[in-house]
Amino acid sequence: MTMGYQAEWSFFSADVELSSICNENCRMCPRAAIRRPRGEMKTQVAQHLISKLSHHHTRVTFSGLGNPLCHPQWDQWGQTFAQNGEQWGLVVHVSQLTVDTRRRLV
Repeated sequence: MTMGYQAEWSFFSADVELSSICNENCRMCPRAAIRRPRGEMKTQVAQHLISKLSHHHTRVTFSGLGNPLCHPQWDQWGQTFAQNGEQWGLVVHVSQLTVDTRRRLV
């Protein structure tokens, strides 16, 4: 049993799409066919979601069809999880791992 796991909460891990915007043009990506609006997760939504997931000790991965690094507050949300002792991660294209991004991750 994982420390902090709560059986009544069904999500042990959650993928969170902070941004549906991506500056890559991968041939296999289905984003062009998606009709929902593109943009960034609003601060209030992110705060509520992070609060709920953190409360239930859900592991979070910032990912989705967009690039989470396109959201201006991605590192702040990660710091919030880390400060609460929670685990979080990113799924990004390797080309996005710039010196600045690596610095912000560390």
